[in-house]
Amino acid sequence: AENCVGALRCLYKHAEKDNWISEKDNPARKVDKPRRLPSTRRAIAGTRLGEINQVAATTGDDPALDALILRLHTETACRRGGALAIRPQDLDPEQCLIMLREKGETVRWQPVSPTLMAGLLKHAEERHAPRDGRLLRYKDGRPITYRRYDGLWERIGRELPWVRTQGISTHWIRHTTLK
Repeated sequence: AENCVGALRCLYKHAEKDNWISEKDNPARKVDKPRRLPSTRRAIAGTRLGEINQVAATTGDDPALDALILRLHTETACRRGGALAIRPQDLDPEQCLIMLREKGETVRWQPVSPTLMAGLLKHAEERHAPRDGRLLRYKDGRPITYRRYDGLWERIGRELPWVRTQGISTHWIRHTTLK
């Protein structure tokens, strides 16, 4: 509803600007924007996060990739877009840092464990990720997309019904790490 009202306000504002309607005839000015509901996302308990990681690492067509994705999000609290944007050249193995480019053009260097760094470097090498191309890739070398995340959480939800019931997603891992 909030997005709909915002979109209609934008549309009618342009209609006003182009003199299609007058300010007094703009119905969008009379509609209050609905309040955003509070998020139901919260931190995931350690045992539950362990269950999620176990399912990711033991099911599907590429468990190693899925386990690496969840490890990356757990250690860095990055958003999906930030993970998808990582390139091999964004890895600093000497200092165990990853450059993340995220929402709002935010760029930050994030420390990671030597284990995660080694896993990312190995992944890039085995999957032939070009230095300036996206790091996370399928076995055939194609870069992953948001669809990988959708399939991952759908599969985890089938194995762990509480994940599906609560609508748990990658963003919940972010809340868990930042908590």
